Amino acid sequence: MKRPCFASVVVVALALGNPSHAAPPDKTSATAADRTAGALLDEAREHLDHKRFAEALPLLQEALDKDPASYRIVGNLGIVEHELKRWADAANHLSLARDRFPADGPVAHREAIEMRLLDASAHASRLTVVLAPDTACLRVGDAPPRCGAQASLYVPPGPVSFTVEAPDHVTARRRVELEEDTETALSITLSPKAPPLAPKPQTAGRLPVWPGYLMAGIGLAGVVGASVLFVASDAADREAGRELDALRDATADAAPCASPAATAASRCASIADHLGRHDQLHLAATGVVVGGVSALVAGAVLFGLSVQGDGGDDVAITPAPLLTPQSAGLTLHGRF
Repeated sequence: MKRPCFASVVVVALALGNPSHAAPPDKTSATAADRTAGALLDEAREHLDHKRFAEALPLLQEALDKDPASYRIVGNLGIVEHELKRWADAANHLSLARDRFPADGPVAHREAIEMRLLDASAHASRLTVVLAPDTACLRVGDAPPRCGAQASLYVPPGPVSFTVEAPDHVTARRRVELEEDTETALSITLSPKAPPLAPKPQTAGRLPVWPGYLMAGIGLAGVVGASVLFVASDAADREAGRELDALRDATADAAPCASPAATAASRCASIADHLGRHDQLHLAATGVVVGGVSALVAGAVLFGLSVQGDGGDDVAITPAPLLTPQSAGLTLHGRF
C-alpha cells in the first residue's frame, strides 16, 4: 500500500491542541517524578516542534500514564510512534484519539489523526475478538487492553499471543498467525471459575478410629486369655480331686494326708501342688478378664469420640448400648 503524503498537515499535527500563546514550561519548578501530565505534554511538544520524536516519546508515555483519558496526549503519542515507524502502537493510540476526539474539535487535527491512522494500520494487523462475558478484556503484549463485547487491537504482523480475562472467569490464552494489512476476527467465551470448596469443618477433640480398634483388640485378647487360664485352673482343680480320691481308696483313711507312709506323703504333695497351681491360674484369669473388659470399655469410649476415618474421611458414629446383639457395641456409618 502506498504511504500517503503528510507534508500539508505535519505542522498542524505536531501542534495538536497546543495554543500559539502557550508559555513554555518551567523545567526547573518540578522534578520528573512530580510533573503533571500537562507539563509533560508541553515539554514533549517542544521536541515535536524540532522533530525530536525519540525524545518526545518517553515524555508522552509518562503523560499518558498520568492522564489516560486525554485525547491530546494519546493523539500526539500516536503521531510520534507513527514517525518512528512503530506501526501497531501508532494505530492503537491514533484509533483511541479518533474515538475520543470532540465533535467540535479542529477539523485539521482530526484529519491529521485519521490520515496517520490509515497509514499505520496498513503496516499492521488488526485483531478483533468477540468476547463473552462483556466484562472481558483483550490484552496483547504492552498494548492498552480493550474491553467490552467486541475488542479490537492493532498488532505487528506474524505470530501473536494474547489473553482474554474477566473477573471470576478462567483466563483464555491464544496464539494466532496474522498477516499485514488484514483483520482477523475471533470469538472467545470464557468459562466461569468453579466455586471454591468449602473447608471441612473442624471439631475440637476429634480422635482417629484406630485407637478404638486397638483397645477393642486388646480387650478381646484379654478375654480369650482369661478363658484359657480359667480352663487350665479348672483342670488343675480336677486333677487334685482325682489324686485325693485315689489316695483315699488306697489308705481307707479319713485323713489320708496325715499318714506317715511315704506314698501318702508323695501324693499329698502332688495334691497340694495342683491346688496351688489352681489358685494361681484362677487369680491370673480374674486379673486378665478384668483388664480385658476394661480394654473393651475403653475401646467403646474411643469409638464414641472418633469422627475421622481412614484417609481423612469423616464418619458419623452412634454409640449403642453394650448389651445388644451388635458385636462391637457401636453403629458406624462411613468407612475406616
